[in-house]
Amino acid sequence: MKTALINGFRGWKDYSGRTSRSDFWWFYLAYLVAGLVSAGFLTFIFLPLYIAVLIRRMHDVGKSGWFFLVPLYNFYLLIQPSFEQGRIPNWILAERIALVLAVLCIGTVISERFSGTSLGGLILYSTIYLLIRRKNNSDKKQRN
Repeated sequence: MKTALINGFRGWKDYSGRTSRSDFWWFYLAYLVAGLVSAGFLTFIFLPLYIAVLIRRMHDVGKSGWFFLVPLYNFYLLIQPSFEQGRIPNWILAERIALVLAVLCIGTVISERFSGTSLGGLILYSTIYLLIRRKNNSDKKQRN
């Protein structure tokens, strides 16, 4: 825990590099405890440190640091083991499923606004997905 905190404080402006899963969770625990003890005051002081550690953790699982902005999916990435060179990530399928679910959720919200029903959004985004998939398949055939 001590090394996780020391690395977190030393790397407060280092947004490149990697942070291991255990170091991230120990730092996150300290971040929560500091916020609870100080009634939220230290949370604002620790926030740049936490964001830097969070971005480095995203790099550790083989993703861009911007993935920390994606709700729920970033939690899934935070619990994944480190991405090692040469290892094929087994979360690619889960990533695609999460992307499809996010698009469907956004689509239902947008379609409810315009058509009054969530079924319209499901049909709309399913159609868009199928058109994109069809175009990708035709591009693959042209290359071969």
